[in-house]
Amino acid sequence: MKKYGMLAFLLFAAAASAFAYYSEDRTGAGIGYNYPEVRLHTDRYGDISNIIWSGSDEEHIIFLAEKSGAGAGALSTLYMMDVNTGEVKELYSFETHDILKGFMQHSRSNDFSLYTASPGGINEIRDIRIESNYEVTDHFYSLDGFDNANSAFIADKIYFTKADDNLLCMEDVLYRGFGFFYNNSVQKGQSRYLKRIDKVLLKDWGAELYYTRSGKDGIGIYKLIEEDFKIKEEPVAANVVSAKPDFWGRQITGLYDRGRMYGVYWTADFLNNRQVSFTDGLVKEIPKNNDLFGQIPDVQVAANLIFYTRYDEDGRGTIFTGKKNGLKTAVVKDEPIVGPLRVSRQGKKILYFTYEDEEVRVKVYDTDSEKTEDITGAFVP
Repeated sequence: MKKYGMLAFLLFAAAASAFAYYSEDRTGAGIGYNYPEVRLHTDRYGDISNIIWSGSDEEHIIFLAEKSGAGAGALSTLYMMDVNTGEVKELYSFETHDILKGFMQHSRSNDFSLYTASPGGINEIRDIRIESNYEVTDHFYSLDGFDNANSAFIADKIYFTKADDNLLCMEDVLYRGFGFFYNNSVQKGQSRYLKRIDKVLLKDWGAELYYTRSGKDGIGIYKLIEEDFKIKEEPVAANVVSAKPDFWGRQITGLYDRGRMYGVYWTADFLNNRQVSFTDGLVKEIPKNNDLFGQIPDVQVAANLIFYTRYDEDGRGTIFTGKKNGLKTAVVKDEPIVGPLRVSRQGKKILYFTYEDEEVRVKVYDTDSEKTEDITGAFVP
């Protein structure tokens, strides 16, 4: 290894573990898809399991790194990095969840808060901003059965599924009052609903909970809705390849299977009690080529723009962006792109990864200046 010798790329094969894709999309468990996920190992921070953009500006990223604890298991730490200067500040440390190691979700009600997972519950980290001198506050939501959680989403309640049963759990700890899913309470504030679910995707602003389920015919998106005080399930989309919430957890995007090609969907089409129609547009001609590590293309939505990767037969990638029904423009062209994209809240900056000379590099593309900066050096001593 050369200049970035302490930065290594770790790949997790789908067959290695049922929980191999904990920090990203696990909708394809058992289907055979290799989802875009990068884990970086550094001597300085440990294993970096996830990176997201700050919810309050376009200049900072937040990353989650894990180190082994002294007799108490692994410890995860949140850091904030200024992508312009490379300055890194430590924010908060907590015990690592065995399955949801890379889980981070922005709060939908506060630009300066986000959620992470620990054994037994959810951490809410607040006041993540420069003005507070990075002096964050925190609150822990204790959740019965959360040790085995394999997907989670935080909205008006905390919704999660577990690896060892078919129960959808809903913990009413964030807000009190009437909600949907009136089931027998198993503890104060918690309800459970028997339904086989692969991954909770999001809860919309109404009373609909979206999730994925895989079967012999592939992956589908479904929703649970409350109607006349009864709970019912409705199919939303079939032939789905990947599915994930957008930056704020308000919409879902991903790939669907078109036979010889992938297509891109964006669920603004079906969050108003409509089923998604894959014939309405977006992108329909993405070749079924993968990156250099066999991972499928990634898709992100931010600021009413769509971003996605497209690979040629040699595994070299191009990043495209554009409005939903408008022309898509190539902004990063013909690079050895690997893994996921991370797009800032206003869609101004794209963080992505490349694999060059047997090294993974972390780069940021600025859509205004149309320039790319390599920030790999900020992750190593």
